[in-house]
Amino acid sequence: MTCINSGLRLMSLGQTEGQRLLASLLPSISAAWKGAAELDPLEDGYASNPQAEIAMMRHEGLYSRLFMS
Repeated sequence: MTCINSGLRLMSLGQTEGQRLLASLLPSISAAWKGAAELDPLEDGYASNPQAEIAMMRHEGLYSRLFMS
């Protein structure tokens, strides 16, 4: 999701194209999740950054936006 969000901002990729891309990746995401679901977060060191996703969602409604998507 983070890579798609970056693509929306850095290139001429629209919201609809971004959603299509994400939908096309669902089988790969599902397979990756099955592999990651059994990892130990303390041992394997994967990370999640939900605050960044929430900030990106809130950005749309800000009075002064940093960029137009």
